[in-house]
Amino acid sequence: MNYLDLFIKILNRIRDIVFHYLRKPFIGAIGKGSFIKPGVKIVGNPYRIKIGSKFKIWENCVISVAKGTIEIGNNGLIGVGSILSAGNSTIKIGNDVAIAQQCKIIAYSHHYSPGKLITESHFEADITIEDDVLIGAGVIILPGITIGKGAIVGAGTVVNRNVEPYTIVGGIPAKKIKDRIK
Repeated sequence: MNYLDLFIKILNRIRDIVFHYLRKPFIGAIGKGSFIKPGVKIVGNPYRIKIGSKFKIWENCVISVAKGTIEIGNNGLIGVGSILSAGNSTIKIGNDVAIAQQCKIIAYSHHYSPGKLITESHFEADITIEDDVLIGAGVIILPGITIGKGAIVGAGTVVNRNVEPYTIVGGIPAKKIKDRIK
């Protein structure tokens, strides 16, 4: 590692520590060793967000919560540019969960209902991602979904139905590929 790389690394670490302590009073709870990188946008009530220990939220993520809650466990990460939108529902993310970059976890979504305007029609429901789950890059998780413990969701998948524990799914819409070896 050259001196410039080391200098940049030290500057970034100092920035992260300062930013962490500036943001910490404005989050419902954030555990030891967790951090929210600069550039993460929080929309709505930040006191409805609870983050466990050693969890990382990388740059350019959007975390949106209205009257709902977002509960995040320990020892995981949310990759660059991902979106969590709880609306009035709850998004629960378990322990040891890795969510890659550019994922969208949407508990509130507009849709079509006969006799209603599009802007008046919506669907909202809780989303649960259990422990030890891997969510690949660019995955979209729709309202009302539970992703079971130990599951793997392949990159680019649209999850519109529950994922059983220890299964690997992929595609649009998500389909089971095989069981995950425990």
